[in-house]
Amino acid sequence: MAEALGWLSLLFNVLLIFSVVLAFIVVELKDLLYASIVAGFYGLIIGVLYFMLQAPDIALTQIVVGVGLQTALLVIVISKTLRVEEKVSGKDLGLRVASIWAVIVLTVILVFTVVYDFPVFGQPVERVGQYYVENVLRDVGAWNAVGAIIWDYRGYDTLGETLVLFTAVIVVLAVFKHAPKERNEHNS
Repeated sequence: MAEALGWLSLLFNVLLIFSVVLAFIVVELKDLLYASIVAGFYGLIIGVLYFMLQAPDIALTQIVVGVGLQTALLVIVISKTLRVEEKVSGKDLGLRVASIWAVIVLTVILVFTVVYDFPVFGQPVERVGQYYVENVLRDVGAWNAVGAIIWDYRGYDTLGETLVLFTAVIVVLAVFKHAPKERNEHNS
């Protein structure tokens, strides 16, 4: 059993490093179509990592949305746009690089200040989950603990997820919107 966990830990770390490499590749690629395809592979690896962390619901959502829907939408949007390259002067480039480094440094500082409050990796945070298990019947009056947690305790979270899905539908409808009449008449 311990040997199997060693291999899983090694595989997890390799996939984690590979996902970081893919993220850098996505940022550095000049061709947007290639970048969207590599981003799809990145999303697939992240989905596998979520599955290895025993979060199959998040893994499934990541694979469906992050790999399938995102890649399809990016390819469609790229196919409907023109390629325009912009020349950047030396002064503008220096300002952009400095601002990017400032954001990176601030993000690293924020991550390191927040990460010390996290529990040890792999240790469950029982104090939160145990409250739900012990008090769901008294607080909500429902026998179904999962439904009670989703609808009562995490109602705003569920509302936020619903708004995200609604926004995604609006974006898809905007992308698939029919072309103007002039263009249709010209093409026929």
